[in-house]
Amino acid sequence: MQRAAHSAHWTLYGLMIAQPLSGWAVSSANGYPVKLFGLITLPALVEKNEVLAQTFVEIHEFLGWGLALAVVGHVVMAIKHHHVDRNGILHRMLPGRRPASE
Repeated sequence: MQRAAHSAHWTLYGLMIAQPLSGWAVSSANGYPVKLFGLITLPALVEKNEVLAQTFVEIHEFLGWGLALAVVGHVVMAIKHHHVDRNGILHRMLPGRRPASE
């Protein structure tokens, strides 16, 4: 179970990085500039290319669904640990909380 949890966390982190990068690629391939926090214009990742843009759109959508599924799975497992296993995992995840053993 611990390996599954670590794998799930790394999957979430990977998707949280890949999702905005794929969106940046979509914008670049469509010829739109990307501004970071409205302040800094990021360089284009690729030249304007409609075929490539469509490919990046599909990747971006796939990653979005994957991220949504991973978040839902994470929430479901947190609820399971709290209500079914009753093992205190949810309390340990909350800020300012200490495990019962400390």
